[in-house]
Amino acid sequence: MLKRDGFEHLSFTEALAAEDQRVADRWNHRWHLRRRGFYAAQLKQYFDLFKREQLRIYLYDNFTDDTLAVLQDIFRFLDVDDSFIPDTTEHHNESRIPRSPALHAFLVESRTAKNLIKPLIPFELRQRIKGDIERRNLVKPPLSAELRRNLIKIFREDIVKLQDMLQRDLSHWLK
Repeated sequence: MLKRDGFEHLSFTEALAAEDQRVADRWNHRWHLRRRGFYAAQLKQYFDLFKREQLRIYLYDNFTDDTLAVLQDIFRFLDVDDSFIPDTTEHHNESRIPRSPALHAFLVESRTAKNLIKPLIPFELRQRIKGDIERRNLVKPPLSAELRRNLIKIFREDIVKLQDMLQRDLSHWLK
């Protein structure tokens, strides 16, 4: 997100390496990339404060595998109508980076030229054009096998703790 939105100029690997210094320099928590990945440590605070039945934990894997089932379970948990079927075709906040940062900045930032032509093009058409251009411009960044192995080493202990806390098999996270 930081890279996509033009706030991060380092590669992911470089940003991970810079994290300790950034924390020491009191950078905002958004730049605490590795620290925010220790899910068991974060969830423990909630488990210490609330009864287990008051909490519901969902994994992104489950959300992508069966979005509607997860949403209906959330609705039931919140005691709201679970027969509602939301439109889940549009994806928001995807982990993608722009091929052209300049084009991305033009699309997302306020520009005088854009403001002049906005009244001439219907809102729905503008959104569709913007969405089409964004989809073509944003690409999923690759994660090297070496970086993945290093991250698994860093998070292994926390993943095992999380697996125990959630009573779910997360062994596929360690592969």
